[in-house]
Amino acid sequence: MPWTKDPDTWAHLGAVVRAERERHGLLQEELADRAGVSVGSVRGAEKGRVPRGLRWPQSLTQIEKALGWGVGSMQAVLSGKEPSRLELGTNEPEPEPAQAPATTGQVKFRTVGWFREHGRELMEEALPPVNQFGHLCALLDAPQQAVDAYDRAVRELVDAVSDAQGWQSWAPFGEQQEEG
Repeated sequence: MPWTKDPDTWAHLGAVVRAERERHGLLQEELADRAGVSVGSVRGAEKGRVPRGLRWPQSLTQIEKALGWGVGSMQAVLSGKEPSRLELGTNEPEPEPAQAPATTGQVKFRTVGWFREHGRELMEEALPPVNQFGHLCALLDAPQQAVDAYDRAVRELVDAVSDAQGWQSWAPFGEQQEEG
């Protein structure tokens, strides 16, 4: 079922998500940890970022569950209704942060510290498909100027992260590092 793309409606949802997180006494990092999503996903939800795709983002469903809301509560808020809060009974314990096992092929972001500790490994895993996407676009007759801009943007991001993390010896694109 399609959802609204109205920015004001999404901004309202973001305010409701933030208020609920604060009601639980959680930091954005803690909610991300509990939901098994990135901190950026939580920030995007709280800012009311409108999803670009046609499918409902899984991260929003995970945030919804971590807040103790019933399935479909975010869509209810977008429709002007209240979220349905789950009544946690004795048979249904509150979810523990970062205890759910990661499923195969799914990256589980835990905390900012965990992400920083494993960032290089995650970047090394993420880069091949990113580069393959650029090559695929070129094969599908994307303008060379656009493919080159994509490649430059990827390299700039990798260089910025490498510099920020102090990964001096990292050469993810196969270039030889200069001996200095």
